[in-house]
Amino acid sequence: MGTPFSQPKITFKYLGVPNKIGGRGGVTRFFFLMYGIQFDEELYDFTTEAWPNKKREILASGENPAGSVPIVVYGNKTLTQHIATIRYIALDLGLGAGPWGNYIQDIIADEYQFLRDAWVVAAFMGGDKEKFLTLVKDKLTVFNALYYKYATDDVYM
Repeated sequence: MGTPFSQPKITFKYLGVPNKIGGRGGVTRFFFLMYGIQFDEELYDFTTEAWPNKKREILASGENPAGSVPIVVYGNKTLTQHIATIRYIALDLGLGAGPWGNYIQDIIADEYQFLRDAWVVAAFMGGDKEKFLTLVKDKLTVFNALYYKYATDDVYM
């Protein structure tokens, strides 16, 4: 699938998560596929000792000081943190609404990130289940309120 715009070479590095859960890499990959953005991918196996070793390598090399993926090598830039990466590429390729992007989409993306973080903690980190469920419910309430407020203003909501 070609793109209607010129783009730098992209190498997309992310986790091959079990059960086909996309995680942060899945969000970035969906963005690329939705806009027909060409990319090469490097998948890291999450289920073996390979991932902890790769994480240490990412930290030691300084490729991502957070030690997380996805990492997108976009031309000569290394981009990390999936929402910021998507915003950067969208603006660079002229996919945003005007020179400053789309404020409504940014509101939803930011709140989504808070909701997703709460969900990941509740689902995968163990601990006090009731506390985590309350946190997720609170974040979902805020996300839904923002989504419904702005849903009619943007076709992509």
